[in-house]
Amino acid sequence: MSYTVERATAADVTALVDQRLAFQRELGRDPDAEPALREALAAYFAAELDRTLVAFLARDEATGEVVGSVFFVIVVRVPGGRHGNGRMGLVLNVYTAPEHRRQGLARRLMMCLLEAAREADLARLELTATPAGRRLYEELGFMVDAEGLTPMELIMSPAATSTTAELIMPMRDTLALITPRPTSGGTTSVTARGARP
Repeated sequence: MSYTVERATAADVTALVDQRLAFQRELGRDPDAEPALREALAAYFAAELDRTLVAFLARDEATGEVVGSVFFVIVVRVPGGRHGNGRMGLVLNVYTAPEHRRQGLARRLMMCLLEAAREADLARLELTATPAGRRLYEELGFMVDAEGLTPMELIMSPAATSTTAELIMPMRDTLALITPRPTSGGTTSVTARGARP
């Protein structure tokens, strides 16, 4: 099979929403239980794409169908120390449709993302690795954060479990992804500092 990988544009909002919902289902969540989520995601992508959000999509050349994606959200923190210039990227939604896996799409998507992160002058990228993805991320230069801090978060409102939580997820996840996450959920927090493939 042949694929193209391209940076998402405003014309791709529906595809971005579909990819986000597919990724959520893959994690065992039920985004269909929140009827307002699709509309909220569409509004988020329309507002943030190429502002605080950069996304890449993989398409099957034969059908034109979007079969994979990767996003990063730009987060600005206080500069210095581990934060460098303060510009960070939170990697989200590294996803390939099951029938298109083992074709190298995740690697191609991540290579595009790394180049865009360099162009955006990001000091650091953070992600949470699933067991299936961890090897790829390590091959690309990501490493488990060794500072030994414990990730913590505080949900400020019961509404955080509703569609609103999906809208603030990038900022919420950032706090939980700084250091290794306990493995009870099968994920490990991984960090890259200026990684070069």
